[in-house]
Amino acid sequence: MNARCSRIARSGTLALLACCTVAASTGCRQILWQPSISTAQRQAASDGRLVLVYYWSLFNNDCARMDRTVFKSKEVTDTMAGTIPVRLDAGLHKAWAREHGIHRIPSFAIFGPDGRLISLRQGAMSDSQFRGFVVSGKLNR
Repeated sequence: MNARCSRIARSGTLALLACCTVAASTGCRQILWQPSISTAQRQAASDGRLVLVYYWSLFNNDCARMDRTVFKSKEVTDTMAGTIPVRLDAGLHKAWAREHGIHRIPSFAIFGPDGRLISLRQGAMSDSQFRGFVVSGKLNR
């Protein structure tokens, strides 16, 4: 996040809207990750979007690299448009990971609006690989 977005993000509740506006004009790329898979799935069922889950850990080097590079890419954020992005902390969602056969961090899953698993990928990706994963999920819905 650039310095201008950081200052805006710290300024309070209205900062979210302001930062999103500034992001479009300053090159600040920020994905608004949802913290709850159940809320995202209800929203997806309501509006027909896909749910994109990022299973991550603060202490994982691959996650840190993807956060610094892949998720700052305009091409990636553009590709993610029309999805509901969810970020699940590996330390807090172990049961969810077991239920979906996840054994690596980071891992990514795309779910349809009906809750059906469309695609699952485990391990770090480059921005082009991640874009391909999202596009494939959108095509296979």
